[in-house]
Amino acid sequence: MDLILIIAVVFVLLVALVVLGVGVAASRSRRNDVSRADELVGLSRVKSPSGKSFFPTDDSVLELAELLDDVEERGRRDRER
Repeated sequence: MDLILIIAVVFVLLVALVVLGVGVAASRSRRNDVSRADELVGLSRVKSPSGKSFFPTDDSVLELAELLDDVEERGRRDRER
């Protein structure tokens, strides 16, 4: 009976560690997404030497980033084939 209890406690602790690890990884991913978005918005404020903005709105640089991510994802899938 004691052996079953010990095994159950060890199993619960292992599950808790896995859940904690997944939560930490997800948190880092969200933090990276936020910092990347901030960097892209900063990039949207870059101007050419003539003073004209390369990106008309903050959203346009985010749309470009999404398109680039899509191209990268398609390329990765093609390489895996």
